[in-house]
Amino acid sequence: PAQVEVRKLHLSRRPRWPPQSPPKRSRKLHLVRGRYLATRHCPEMGLQQGPSRSFSYTDSRADVIRERCRSPCWPSVLGGERSTFMTKLQGKVAIVTGASKGIGAGIAKALAAEGAAVALNYASSVEDADRVVGEIGAGGGKAIAVRADIARASDVEQLFLTAKKELGVLDILVNNAGIYRFAPIDDFTESEFRLHFDLNVLALLLCTQQAVKNFGPNGGSVVNIGSAGTRVAIPTSAVYTATKAAVASITQVLSKELGPRNIRVNAISPGAVETEGLHAMGLVNSDAARDFVSKTPLGRMGQPQDVGSVAVFLASPDAGWITGEDILVSGGLR
Repeated sequence: PAQVEVRKLHLSRRPRWPPQSPPKRSRKLHLVRGRYLATRHCPEMGLQQGPSRSFSYTDSRADVIRERCRSPCWPSVLGGERSTFMTKLQGKVAIVTGASKGIGAGIAKALAAEGAAVALNYASSVEDADRVVGEIGAGGGKAIAVRADIARASDVEQLFLTAKKELGVLDILVNNAGIYRFAPIDDFTESEFRLHFDLNVLALLLCTQQAVKNFGPNGGSVVNIGSAGTRVAIPTSAVYTATKAAVASITQVLSKELGPRNIRVNAISPGAVETEGLHAMGLVNSDAARDFVSKTPLGRMGQPQDVGSVAVFLASPDAGWITGEDILVSGGLR
């Protein structure tokens, strides 16, 4: 999680109070006896942001952190005390599938940072899932890890029952779990086809079905994770991109089907994102990765946080009149 350092600096002389010309839009610029300066350093993103704004002595510490520390992984803690300000997803409950690492973990952290209680689904890596839960907890958030094979209807039903029992009524579902294996058509096998479609498509449909049953009377938000690969047309990715093209189509169909029930359905199509999976496949420093970066207008691979912030937006009231959209998050690569 981001490490937040907040320092209180006393002014050399006491400012006049009240100010002669107080700002009309915000009292946060009024100085009483001092000011807060916040500095953020996020190791995962490699960002350092120095102090650039003053805050009044009477401002809550949460306001200070909120204004200056907008990384999805910033903690809501200052001086050992938990902040109590309202966030975009305060009081919401979310399920994120495939959330033990990579994009799923980034989305889970981002949702939790905005106040949601998150159920992280994982298939096998309990250590990774527990690590993400621990990071969320260290930042003042609430999360649980639930193991389930979401290509099986019985497991999916149990996942949703557990989330409801532990966290409450569901508001948000992020269908992130998926698999990607690239191979030329000469090496195509029936088993690879079924493996991809079972996890990338069938599991998404099963989870959405349960979400619809478990959403409250005010509806909910479904966020599906697609892929920019459907637009880029990568050689050897025929089976994988076929599943993600199905995700895009399902998103549009269900947005119309579920709209009257106040359930919004949107998708995010990430480009090349640096995850544990890409590292394991040896693709991060490969010629293919360098080729992708060279063709990306923003000149870098994506990070899980890049996708997480968009997922927060789509799940929040800010996107209350948005449904059926597929947002390309690829640094401009298309």
